[in-house]
Amino acid sequence: MPLELRWEVIEDITIGFKSRLIGEQNPSAYAGIWDDQHSCVLVRRFIGNFGGLVVAEKKAALSMHHKNILGLIGYYKSEKTTILVSPYASRGTLEKNLFGFKGKLVLTFQDKMKIAIGVARGVRYMHQECPRGPIVHGGLLASNILLRHDFHPLISGFGQAIWLHLRHGFQLENRCQLKDLLDQDLMALVKSDIQSFGILLLRLFCRSSAPEDDKTLIQWARPLIFERAFPLLLDEGLEDVDPHGIYKVMCAAAYCTSPNPELRPCMSEVLSILKEDKFCSM
Repeated sequence: MPLELRWEVIEDITIGFKSRLIGEQNPSAYAGIWDDQHSCVLVRRFIGNFGGLVVAEKKAALSMHHKNILGLIGYYKSEKTTILVSPYASRGTLEKNLFGFKGKLVLTFQDKMKIAIGVARGVRYMHQECPRGPIVHGGLLASNILLRHDFHPLISGFGQAIWLHLRHGFQLENRCQLKDLLDQDLMALVKSDIQSFGILLLRLFCRSSAPEDDKTLIQWARPLIFERAFPLLLDEGLEDVDPHGIYKVMCAAAYCTSPNPELRPCMSEVLSILKEDKFCSM
């Protein structure tokens, strides 16, 4: 159960907010020491009225327990400030690692594959395995993926998450057959998450000069994927590229970003493609 913390405790953890992490601005992030465990923690500070965020993050912490989902240790809430204390992720956000180091590629191809598979596992858990699910994330962006020192990804940012079981009141047996158990509007939410994961794959593997707008990115990337013009998609300096690996990544991205939501696969199928458990053809 996440702990409600006093302001004095937050100040002690962050040494008076002097331990700010470089490059993390929205929200501002700090490294801290959790006295009870003598371990490093991540402290995220939101300025403004974010009361609903605490409710959502607490609910996520109580609902989900998975190695690729960021936990919540404690929180502080006032009218002007919301603070979340979580396990430490030393590399910060995926967004920072992709775009925050100008002129320097930080992630190798294998690093990116590890991140993609880890995020896919986390989303599969939310959609298909969580006992209190299915849960739609609703904001699957690079800014909501945190990385540990070994590039192990952690999904965070549950302020827009939706617990579908609370709306529909069903019990799932075959978790990949959500379409048989959800009405069209709720299934659209799940498929929107799938599309967001496909966009995340494109952001992760495509060149840094790719279009910034998501819709334009999809329109630019999909024709090149189906033409198998993969060199035109990738950053020139990307290290240790595996031709077969990039094929399965782009195949998964193409399926996930299909303009027809009904053709987008469930996350079990996406993960099978990325792990080569399932053959993918384009």
